[in-house]
Amino acid sequence: MLAAWAPGSWSAEYPEGTGIALPAGRPIVIQMHYNNSGSPDAADATEVLLRVEPEVQDELYSFFWVTPRLDIPAGAESHTEESESMVKRYVGDLPGRLRLHDIGPHMHTLGESLNATLVHEDGSETCLIDVPRWDFNWQFGYEFTEPVAMEMDDKVRLSCTYDASDRTEDTRWGEGTEDEMCLTTMFVTYEAD
Repeated sequence: MLAAWAPGSWSAEYPEGTGIALPAGRPIVIQMHYNNSGSPDAADATEVLLRVEPEVQDELYSFFWVTPRLDIPAGAESHTEESESMVKRYVGDLPGRLRLHDIGPHMHTLGESLNATLVHEDGSETCLIDVPRWDFNWQFGYEFTEPVAMEMDDKVRLSCTYDASDRTEDTRWGEGTEDEMCLTTMFVTYEAD
């Protein structure tokens, strides 16, 4: 993933001195999720601009940290879905650590709150992001002032709370606005031992 964009966000800028490698000739795929229910004949005005550098100091890697199975009961006023996974589950058991530079929370319209916490091997915790009042139109990526060290045996706990009080059917994971998600985008650099 080169970048992600969602309602309310602005253009993506990588942390100073970093970038994602894009080999020459490699295709770029853009995935768009349209919701034109009010205006099915609306014209697409999408533009994509890229800034390219011949080299960077630190290669940046991106991925989605996901709570993949959601089952939000119809009528539930405050339903929480939570997952916890080791860092090495996402990137492999590499000799070293990751440095988390940027995190971007993502849910859809039932979202009430989202929290991502780094649980260190010794049991101590570091809050990565806490969004106590989710707004679908306010989905930003947040760059840390100082990158957060993520050891391979650390865990990330991701918790999302939803209000489905006006739903008559259960809501599950999906890409449509009426479906739901519980994820964060993460942009990291790798630091070998």
